[in-house]
Amino acid sequence: LILGNHDGSKGSMYDAGFTLVLNGASLTIGKSILTLSHCPLLGVWREDVTGMRGCNLTDNWHNESKHSQYSFPDFGQFHLHGHIHSGPANDKPRISNRQFDVGVCANNYRPVSISQIESWIAINNKDKNCFILNFNLLPAQLSGPVAKTLLPSSGQHIFSLIVPANPTLPPFHLP
Repeated sequence: LILGNHDGSKGSMYDAGFTLVLNGASLTIGKSILTLSHCPLLGVWREDVTGMRGCNLTDNWHNESKHSQYSFPDFGQFHLHGHIHSGPANDKPRISNRQFDVGVCANNYRPVSISQIESWIAINNKDKNCFILNFNLLPAQLSGPVAKTLLPSSGQHIFSLIVPANPTLPPFHLP
């Protein structure tokens, strides 16, 4: 069992019959590292928390600042998680770049097969000669007409930039 914020203590989960209870796990599929935890990756935007009870407005997902023990830092790995209840009932995608919500709400209350996970990793690894840089812009980082153009009403804009992994390219800097 990968422990989540609504589960009891590890001891109570063992008492309930689980033979292994972890805060998270890491494994390798092919040459890709895959982490598993209840919550999305720390520091990576996953859902708009505006109006969510108890959330810090700088959280990247519901109660990120309170549930870090149920997550992993982002080091470029693939990640399986739950917690955000994505699915048809809301506007949260179940897959976002290297993160896959494998919770029951996101998957018609059915388990996600290992072949689905392997396919997702293979599709996202199709161009190993590129780095994908993800940016999350908050209203405090942009102002004026540019902010009105780039930022949706949620106040956040996420975009990816694919950069060839070529050491002869000159370095670039973001403002």
